[in-house]
Amino acid sequence: MRISAAKMKWLYETVTGRNPLQFRFEFALWTREMIRILLREELSLKLSASSVGRLLRQLGLSCHLSYAPRRLAHEGGSVVNHLGTP
Repeated sequence: MRISAAKMKWLYETVTGRNPLQFRFEFALWTREMIRILLREELSLKLSASSVGRLLRQLGLSCHLSYAPRRLAHEGGSVVNHLGTP
């Protein structure tokens, strides 16, 4: 599935510039699952969590379990960060 440049731009700006709480998610840190849900609801894109991870890498973002809050880490979640940001 090809995603348009406009949708990629929207996703990057949303993930880097907005808080998940603005979209009524429970946590203030983006996870792949939240982004998967957001893409489905806002852009009608149905992607798997692994596809979301690949998409984030294309945008220079990544999901790092080591940066996740303890509760998310315990649940097997991941938090989206800029690549190279400790």
